[in-house]
Amino acid sequence: ITRRRLYSMSPEQQAHFWKTVQCVVEKDVVRTDRGNPYFAGEGNTNIDTMKNILLNYAFYNPGMRFAADQVMTQISS
Repeated sequence: ITRRRLYSMSPEQQAHFWKTVQCVVEKDVVRTDRGNPYFAGEGNTNIDTMKNILLNYAFYNPGMRFAADQVMTQISS
């Protein structure tokens, strides 16, 4: 899904998506409840999985502004 998301966008769309969505998601995902054993530790692949879920959700639901990214992070965790 991630490859399809990237290849389906023009370079301008990719830049806009990075600035308005991906950058925000990447900042918030690392702040997920690290006390939860599922997300604990450095280099935890579960963090990357959650990031990809959120990015793909944001891509396929463009009407939803990702202002609620912290809520989505908590729900997905």
